[in-house]
Amino acid sequence: MSYFEENRKFLGFNGVLGRRDFIVNCMIIEIIESLICSTPVVYLFFIYPDLLKSFSSGTFPAWYLQWVAVVGLISSVLYFSSILRRTRDILGVEDDNKINVIAGVLTVLNFCGYLPFGTFGRFLSLFVLIYLAMQKGAITGVKPPSNVIKFNWGAFFGTWMWGLFNKTPITLLMIPLFFTFGGFPFMILCGLKGNEWAYKNKKCDDVEKFHNSQKNQSILWLILVPVLSFVFSVAVLGVSGVALYKYSKTHPEFKAKVTKMLSDYQVSAVESSFDKIEVKDGVYRFYVDPADWKDMPETFMKVEFRNAVSYALIKEGKAFEKKSGFLYVMNNVKICSSFNNEVLAEFYINPEDAKDLSKKTSVEIKQLIEKGYKFNNHPSLP
Repeated sequence: MSYFEENRKFLGFNGVLGRRDFIVNCMIIEIIESLICSTPVVYLFFIYPDLLKSFSSGTFPAWYLQWVAVVGLISSVLYFSSILRRTRDILGVEDDNKINVIAGVLTVLNFCGYLPFGTFGRFLSLFVLIYLAMQKGAITGVKPPSNVIKFNWGAFFGTWMWGLFNKTPITLLMIPLFFTFGGFPFMILCGLKGNEWAYKNKKCDDVEKFHNSQKNQSILWLILVPVLSFVFSVAVLGVSGVALYKYSKTHPEFKAKVTKMLSDYQVSAVESSFDKIEVKDGVYRFYVDPADWKDMPETFMKVEFRNAVSYALIKEGKAFEKKSGFLYVMNNVKICSSFNNEVLAEFYINPEDAKDLSKKTSVEIKQLIEKGYKFNNHPSLP
């Protein structure tokens, strides 16, 4: 391979790498990261809900920071070859020492995004990748553009369904990736590589006819995918719901186990979002930083309060009661300032107004509950 020959492989130190292929390699690394880092951690939260407590108050436990750093090291090693070839393409000079140093520095800056440097580290990492993806190559930039390779919206939206129509079985990877954080990067990858895959696998001779076909498919999948996704989701939920219902009827211990697991997860999630929780004389007090509360939209305040109520209901053993059963609990939940115990949110409905809820419509019940919220939007700050 000559010094400035285009090298489109995922790994390789020789040649140059164009912008599109650099983005493709970035998406592959994002998929790998999702499989070894973010997705396993989220699934661990469901298996071991108590793990959520170690992520409370926006802090991360040492084991997680160490694991992210290890993942970052692996990713940076994978990124280096692409960054090296992309740097060589951008500079267009035959000077290995200069290119190796620049690529090394850029790789280190990218690695900063995986270290506990906060927003600054993530900004550096993102800046490096965007800069390399946006720069026109001194080598690949002067080559005539391909009359085939363009972003394929049909492949982006349809992924594996589009792949079946275009003899591209690699898109079937979307099915397992759908249950991970790698699904969206894979959709982008399909969009970037779609035309190339389809043109090669279908052995098309007429480029204009090929593009017209892909354009029509893009429109088709843009309409069909949301419909098919909805039907598929309803079918899966329906079948799984019926199966779980029947199984839990014959295996009550299974229902109890699932209920406890969901309750434990919800309790851990709520405990991780508040600084402290206290219960005294039947009143549940949830403490938050007033500075965070001050900047919170009222919609989010309501969500926080409802989460607190859910926690109290679980603790009171009333999680599955009707509205008439838990209004009393709502009246005894307060969100307070962790700075000076100032009440930031509370709820009160007169018991007389809450009588005969079974005779009220869902709209009337919603209006009644909305009247009960009382928020302090101007708390005292430290």
